[in-house]
Amino acid sequence: MIEEPEPKLPPIMVRYTDNLKDQIAEISNQFEDDVRIKLADEQLKIFPANSDIHRAITKYLTDGKIEFYVITPKNQHPLKAVLKVSCQLFR
Repeated sequence: MIEEPEPKLPPIMVRYTDNLKDQIAEISNQFEDDVRIKLADEQLKIFPANSDIHRAITKYLTDGKIEFYVITPKNQHPLKAVLKVSCQLFR
């Protein structure tokens, strides 16, 4: 039996604030090796190692009232279907 690889977790996006260095230090100290942090445009991208760390980081950010969002993966987006029907069927 072939095991499917664990799907990648979406990054947690945090907006820059005045105390950016403090935020990075707090997150990296609290979660140590379980997190990778990258600077992108006007946001921090936080890449957690597993789903437990992901939940812990989102709880930490929510409790600290820090603005963040998570991008949902494409495979979890709802499917959109468009049905095209000829108007002659309804006459």
